[in-house]
Amino acid sequence: MGIYSFDVKLTLDETISRLDSEIIKGTITEKIDFHEIHSECKNKAVVMVYGKRYFRASNRLTLTLCIEELQDRTHVHVIGIGGIERTVSGEGEAIRKFTSLPRRILEEYIVE
Repeated sequence: MGIYSFDVKLTLDETISRLDSEIIKGTITEKIDFHEIHSECKNKAVVMVYGKRYFRASNRLTLTLCIEELQDRTHVHVIGIGGIERTVSGEGEAIRKFTSLPRRILEEYIVE
């Protein structure tokens, strides 16, 4: 399992667009869920869940992203979990790679 957070200097919609196109592009990944939360103020948040299936290993990895639009930045919280149907060598590496995708995709926009 991998969990981390970071902020980016993009709007919520720009962040979602970049993540969607890069996470799904060229992989056996599907967007399982998308939930948008609106508040009375202008800020909003979304929860997105992606699933990646490893057919040879009968394994599925899940990547959950909680993304919140703040005043001058967007906060991204990432949770990656592997569901093992049978023991697979290197499964931990697959989880780390899949979980690190959001940071790699948005790296040039990260603010410290």
